[in-house]
Amino acid sequence: MNKTNLIFIIAILLYLPLYLLDNVNNLVYIASFVFLLSIALPAVIFNYEDFYQPIIFKSLLTLGFMFFPSIYGYVFGIDEHVLLSGYLSKIELNNYLIFYLILFSIFNISTLFSYLITPNIKFKNAPYYKIRANKLDCFFIIGFLFNVFCLSVFIAKGGLNSLLYLRSFSGDERITNVLGGTWVFLGQIIIPVSFIAFHALSKGNYTNKVIVFILCLSSLASIFLLTGSRSGVAYYLIFIAVIYLYNGNKLNIKYSIFGVLSLLILFATLSGLRSSGEEYEAKVNLSESVSSIFKERSERTVGYINGVYPIFHFLGDRSQLKYGETYINWLFAPIPRSIYPNKPQGVGKLNAVENYSRDDTAIPPGVVGESYWNFGVFGVIIVGLFWGVFLKILWSYHQSKKKDTFSGLLYILTLFYFNPETTSFYSWIQIIVPVIFMVTILKYGEKNE
Repeated sequence: MNKTNLIFIIAILLYLPLYLLDNVNNLVYIASFVFLLSIALPAVIFNYEDFYQPIIFKSLLTLGFMFFPSIYGYVFGIDEHVLLSGYLSKIELNNYLIFYLILFSIFNISTLFSYLITPNIKFKNAPYYKIRANKLDCFFIIGFLFNVFCLSVFIAKGGLNSLLYLRSFSGDERITNVLGGTWVFLGQIIIPVSFIAFHALSKGNYTNKVIVFILCLSSLASIFLLTGSRSGVAYYLIFIAVIYLYNGNKLNIKYSIFGVLSLLILFATLSGLRSSGEEYEAKVNLSESVSSIFKERSERTVGYINGVYPIFHFLGDRSQLKYGETYINWLFAPIPRSIYPNKPQGVGKLNAVENYSRDDTAIPPGVVGESYWNFGVFGVIIVGLFWGVFLKILWSYHQSKKKDTFSGLLYILTLFYFNPETTSFYSWIQIIVPVIFMVTILKYGEKNE
């Protein structure tokens, strides 16, 4: 038995006894248990020790980022939805949750099936480029100075205090609309720079820890100042740990515990800062921080702000099947709206407008919601099949490019950030394109070995 098998066995054994609790929603619990089995199935079939094998890695992400934070809703059901509470009873709402879990299980099985039957593809082995340390130093310093320049522009437009204050607002008052999406994107270029630096450091190709620390700290500050996203901060830190482990390093238990506690405290602090605007007294309660994280994750995955239930309910009424429209819109994702003002809206914006009658926000429906909105149940199966093929090709490509200095970074960036739905595709494009561009610059003029 390997570590991957052990993780899923423990998850199943911990989940089973919850059925004995009072007031369990039997049907939701059974559907969620089937969903858990569909997540664990790849680990049973492949029996891989390697966490970074794509079908295993994605299963672990689903388990950690979706299933566990949503356990309360899976066991007891959900009580309300921000839009549907006035339309549906609690029983009807939980029926949609059951339908959602069944569809997600079908998606997982479809992905696994196509992954199994897709043959390995041979790619030409990539040469190994050894980037000079002084070239990396110069590149990282330029990246940091560019970030300082962007922050200077923001200060000139109102100052850092207004950046913090604007995070507590929504809609047209948000910082993206005040400063412009292009400037916000440029202000976060430091993030891919820090990923390249940390990858090179953890791989042993770079040794200046001070520069890497400064880049990572600048990235964290930029993420929150320019997006107000607490989850963005958390995802950044988790991905840094993923890079560290991918390159063969082992986490120190003491540092790991300290890091988790620090992340919880940071999350609570940022929550208060974002909700209160510019006047905030940092009073952090660790238990409240933990409950806040699980509450928010549960709300986004199965709770009252889940974007998939309105699609189920209003399909055929307020909205119609999209027949691939939201996927075609991916082609326009790399084009800035400042260049193409009439660029098609993403699926989250469409969902907010058509099903919530709101144009001041975006409400992503996730992988299952988007595929169902386009082609119904058949769409969930087809997208799952395509996703399995993509993951197998990605794995084959990675196996042939292991010697390349930065191919591993591109691989885990794709595994971590990309899913077959619009929101994650946009996030992935905004990171992967700058990384590819920067890596190309770094390799230019270097001799391969």
